[in-house]
Amino acid sequence: MLSYADRIAGGQAYVYRVIASEERATLSLVRAGGGWQLDQLKAARNSEVRRTTAEMVDEWLGRR
Repeated sequence: MLSYADRIAGGQAYVYRVIASEERATLSLVRAGGGWQLDQLKAARNSEVRRTTAEMVDEWLGRR
């Protein structure tokens, strides 16, 4: 299995810092089926994000 670094270097994944919300988070998108899909959305120390943060990211991704 490829590491995140390998997938990013190969253009198969992107990682974003989410700062436009009530909390900071890390968003990972992976290439799937000719498009991009959410892989992970985590807050500090890999904890779950608040509902408002998840909703904001879903809206940004056009999933709402």
